[in-house]
Amino acid sequence: MLVNYVQSHNSEFKFPKMRELKINFFFCFNNDKTVPTPGDLKSHMYVHNGSWPFKCSICNRGFSKQTNLRNHVSY
Repeated sequence: MLVNYVQSHNSEFKFPKMRELKINFFFCFNNDKTVPTPGDLKSHMYVHNGSWPFKCSICNRGFSKQTNLRNHVSY
């Protein structure tokens, strides 16, 4: 009986894709945060070391990503 149940439902089960699982692979040892890419980990590490490599030439505010600086300047 259990075998029939499993066989009837196995055809409906589909394994989720990695993207759907939202598995993060890169781990920050300072605060246990995980991020999906090495670049995201590098940007995240700026929070801990106080370095903001992308500076606004007008107000001198720092950003961890160039795209954030670009968005800031466009306002």
